[in-house]
Amino acid sequence: SPNPVRDLLHVKLWLPEDGLVEARVYDQHGKTVMLAPFNGNLVKGYHLEHIQTNLLPSGDYILQIVSQNGVINKVFTVMK
Repeated sequence: SPNPVRDLLHVKLWLPEDGLVEARVYDQHGKTVMLAPFNGNLVKGYHLEHIQTNLLPSGDYILQIVSQNGVINKVFTVMK
């Protein structure tokens, strides 16, 4: 949130247990445009992460978050 975004995407996430989290951003063609905007071993609980989107051109993107609990894909739009 917010969606659409200009310069900064706020990502709220909850982990039921400690574990490795990896995030990537893909463009609408499936090409990786951001590798690891945030990742690492995170403790269980709520997290607020921020992704700088100011270098991305306007368009639709997919944020993929992978953890031991599964994969989450969220679509967001960058508008300049």
